[in-house]
Amino acid sequence: MEPTIPNGASLIVHRQQEIANGKVHVICRGNECYVKRLYKQMDGSVTIHSDNEKLYREINAKPDDPDTLHVVGLVVSVSFNI
Repeated sequence: MEPTIPNGASLIVHRQQEIANGKVHVICRGNECYVKRLYKQMDGSVTIHSDNEKLYREINAKPDDPDTLHVVGLVVSVSFNI
């Protein structure tokens, strides 16, 4: 999630499954976990957005997607060394 969250930063995550639209979440999809910004769509899908747009493209996760999106929680605090 660079430049918003530097690599190696520590996160405090509020465990919740509901999406806070436009906020940063910890999610799992398939066998991988990520820190991404989520946007709920009217059709029930979720847009998974990385703040590092140069390296990662947006993904639209549909409710019937075989790699089901699991929201672990909302990132509420970030700490890192300068």
